[in-house]
This record gives sequence, structure tokens and C-alpha cells, in this order.
Amino acid sequence: MVSTLIQAQESFKILDFHLGMTKDEVKTIYNRMKEVPVAQYVSMEPGQYRDQIKIDNEFGSISNKIDILYDDNAAVNSVTFQFRVTDILLEASDMDHIQLAEKLSKDLGIGGFEEVTIGTGKGLEFSDGNLKLSIDSYKNIRLQKSD
Repeated sequence: MVSTLIQAQESFKILDFHLGMTKDEVKTIYNRMKEVPVAQYVSMEPGQYRDQIKIDNEFGSISNKIDILYDDNAAVNSVTFQFRVTDILLEASDMDHIQLAEKLSKDLGIGGFEEVTIGTGKGLEFSDGNLKLSIDSYKNIRLQKSD
């Protein structure tokens, strides 16, 4: 496992990812995931405004990415952990999205999540006015700046 959940002063860290981090910091986390294999398959597709790290124990499966979006200054402004990543790295395969939200609340030391509509489904969201943490019913987790 890469890391436990940690709360930072200005942003949350989830598996060492946080808002405002640089592309070099993302690359460092990726290299650590490769050095101490967190799953059978770990790869990265870098881009100018978006990086994707694929993590899985099956070849060719879907919903196995960490999707990292950057602003014009190359700072992270959104991180999405698709549900297979959540299941593998957060050991959440036996949890539903409500149990996962409870775990995140406890680990991050935050208040409760509110029920919201995410896309066409239901989910849970926490916002402190600066950042937003959401979990959909499939257990995809997204950390982003608040609107």
C-alpha cells in the first residue's frame, strides 16, 4: 500500500496526492508506486494538462486510473481515483461508498459528507469552501477545488 490518508493544512492528501502539487511531485509518487509495486500493473500516461496513472491486478481492465488534471501553472487542480484504484490502494473492495466516506471522514478528521447527485447517480460530498471531496456510488473519489 502506498500511504495512509493524511490531512494537510491547506489540502487533503489522499495516497500522497493533493491539490497544488507539481508534475514532478506526481512523477515521484508514480516512481514510488513502481519501486514498491502496489499492484501487478502500474503505468503512466503523461500529458501537458493531464496525467493518468493506471493501477490494476488484471490486464486490460477498466476504471483503474488515477486521473490528475493540471492548471495553466502545472499545479494539480483535480485528482480522481477510479473505483478499481480505490479498491486496491485503499483496500475498499468490501466497502460501499457510504462506508468509504465514513473511513475518509475518520482518516482525514473532517465532518460528515452530504448526499448529492453526481452525474446521473447519487453520491456523497464534503466541501470546506476551498476544496471539495466527492465519492460516487461506484466509489470513484474526486478531490478538486470548490467552485
